Amino acid sequence: MRENFETPALRPPPEQLQIAIAPASGYGPTYQWPLERFKEVVDMMDQRYADIEWVILGQVPEKSKDDRCAELDALLEGRARNFSGIWDLDKILHALPYCTALLSCDSEMAHMAAHVGLPTAVIFGPNEPEWKRPLGRQNRVVREHVACSPCYLTKCPLDMRCQKEVTADMVVAELETAMAVRHA
Repeated sequence: MRENFETPALRPPPEQLQIAIAPASGYGPTYQWPLERFKEVVDMMDQRYADIEWVILGQVPEKSKDDRCAELDALLEGRARNFSGIWDLDKILHALPYCTALLSCDSEMAHMAAHVGLPTAVIFGPNEPEWKRPLGRQNRVVREHVACSPCYLTKCPLDMRCQKEVTADMVVAELETAMAVRHA
């Protein structure tokens, strides 16, 4: 029974950069950053760093999340390995400590990464990071505060500006800060 509550230890940083991406959120579509922006981040990071291994993770086999992960996988055209719908929560929890960092929407996955101490760049939209962010100094919040946020809505009645105004440059800056924490 005790092993059910033990946290896998964070492993030494891998020699090759391995960045996990969690593009889906169980909190609703408003909590998900546009997939094209994730691709922009991958493109920018691939230009800055040689040989990044990208891994796409989904929390549990759930059609909407798996579809979103598959869409991102298709956008990345073979540059990532997609384990959404393949790995269960236990496998994900034990794989996260081997990654360099996680790039995530405001989702359960970001909290799992915080649980194992993995540095994470978390993109916030309609939620309030002051009370919902993953705990730990290793976690970075990326957010563009707009007049209608936080709204906490699962479906945006406007234009999802809280997500659209978060740029790839903003995310890359916080992801690199998270990576630096991992290698410190």
